[in-house]
Order: sequence, then structure tokens, then C-alpha cells
Amino acid sequence: MIQTLASLVIVTIAVVGLFITSYYARYRANENYHYRSALLAAAEKIDWVKYKNLGSNNAVKTDFHQFYQRTTVVLDDRNGKVLEGHIKYPPTVKLNNPDLAVSYLAVYDTVIITVTWTEPSDFLIQPRKRKVELREDYFRRFDQ
Repeated sequence: MIQTLASLVIVTIAVVGLFITSYYARYRANENYHYRSALLAAAEKIDWVKYKNLGSNNAVKTDFHQFYQRTTVVLDDRNGKVLEGHIKYPPTVKLNNPDLAVSYLAVYDTVIITVTWTEPSDFLIQPRKRKVELREDYFRRFDQ
């Protein structure tokens, strides 16, 4: 009887462990899916900046209407639950950064796109804020 009870406890612990492990793996897979979706949304905004500044040797510009037309993005839309991310408006722009490693005549502008969202709570996991930042450097010649 004691052997049966002991083996039942061991099997129960193993099954509960497997359940918790699979649950946590599913949660992390969803979280990584949201991260990749946010990264793609940020890459879309970076592509807009590249397109609008194509061939320009002036300071990078981000003040065009198409860029800010949509500052929220749907990261996930499954089971009737919509998870939205928010794109920071305006993006972080750092102008005229010198790059002495390349040349004293080369400067670059930096654009950082930030997407934030709140990861939804689940059975044992509390909601938490997440953020992804995508940075792009635009090198240009600095004429003196």
C-alpha cells in the first residue's frame, strides 16, 4: 500500500511538471510571436524613413504624414482577443553624430523606432510591459 501511494505521488508530480512545462512553453512561444510582430512593425517604419530619405545627403527626416498615419499596430488577433502595440510618436532621432573611426568628413543620423505593448496575463503569469527598439544609422558625407 505504501509503495502504491509513493508511486502515485511520483507519477502525479511528473504529470504536473509536464503540464506546467508545456503551459510555460506555449506562453513563451506566444510572447516571442508578439515580439516578432512588433519587430516587423518597427521595420516597416524604418523602411518608410529609408524610402523618404533615399538619395538625400541632408539630415534624415521623419516628419512625413505616411509615417504617423498609424501609431498603433495589431500584434496578435487570435481567439477574439486583440493585442495592440503602440509605436512611439515621434521617433527618437539623433542628428550629426560624428564617426571618427571612418572619417572626420563622415557623420551619421540615428533613428530609433520604439514599439511597446503589454503582454496579457495568463493562468499563473501576471501581465507585463514589453518593448522593442529598432535602430538604423544613416551615414552621410559632411561637407565643409
